[in-house]
Amino acid sequence: MNPEIRDLPEMTVHYATARGSINQDFTLAANKAFEVLCTYVEKNRLGPHIRLCLGISPDDPDIIPVDQLRYEAGFVFKTGINPPTTADVKIKVIPAGRYAGFLHQGPYSTLWQAW
Repeated sequence: MNPEIRDLPEMTVHYATARGSINQDFTLAANKAFEVLCTYVEKNRLGPHIRLCLGISPDDPDIIPVDQLRYEAGFVFKTGINPPTTADVKIKVIPAGRYAGFLHQGPYSTLWQAW
């Protein structure tokens, strides 16, 4: 796979987390996290304000037990939109910087190949 190197601005991400990977497959965790996040978006009528959708897998499966691996479903909202956090939806800031991006096409069951 060839990385795409990008300089990205700081991003404030509203995200929900679910844990667990089965045979390197994040499908269940991703579905849970996006269900929580989408319910939050619908409840707060934020759909038209979504600028970017992210799936973040921050843990190294060589270090973290598979049942504890995190999948974070996130949305970046348009500038000026500051919805509240909840117990299930939190905010993180991804700092500006140079990042390598890899395009994954296919099901969550093969996401580990890109990761």
